[in-house]
Amino acid sequence: MNTPERPVIETKRLVLRLLEKSDLPALFAVNGDDEVFRYSPRESWKTPADGEAWLSRVMAHRESGATMQFVIVLLESGRPIGTLAIFHFDENVGSAEIGYVLGREHWGKGLMTEALAAFVGFSFESLGLKRLEAELDPRNAASIKVLERVGFTQEGLRRRNYFSKGEVTDTGLYGMLSQDPRPK
Repeated sequence: MNTPERPVIETKRLVLRLLEKSDLPALFAVNGDDEVFRYSPRESWKTPADGEAWLSRVMAHRESGATMQFVIVLLESGRPIGTLAIFHFDENVGSAEIGYVLGREHWGKGLMTEALAAFVGFSFESLGLKRLEAELDPRNAASIKVLERVGFTQEGLRRRNYFSKGEVTDTGLYGMLSQDPRPK
């Protein structure tokens, strides 16, 4: 995989760049919101220590090459409003999995679709990947719409395969190939 050292992805309204420690206070507003993590297997942050522990894990994974954790930054304010990660790299297949969160105050404005569309382009063109995957709770209709808007296709459903937050849930499987058409 060809990985730029300090990748920066710019869109009309956003900048996507690698996570920095200084992003934690702004990300607490995102990651501390239970509604943002409603369908996530992860718990929302309850204390700044939760954010520090997350940062430590993310940085260790980044150092090992296992993950690239990006921050979604509003261009006009310079404020982080979400994150986008790529992980589970399989160099034999040329694939990786993605995951993302966006602060609730920014939902419904097309920002996640804008960020993800640019990130898909970066993943295929700059990282040289041939396939992207996403797994999510099929009750998360908004996230499914975002994936489909940028060209992902539902590839399957694993029924009652995941225990999260006290319940057994399904997992929706989505994928996209580098040669698949991307909406303009």
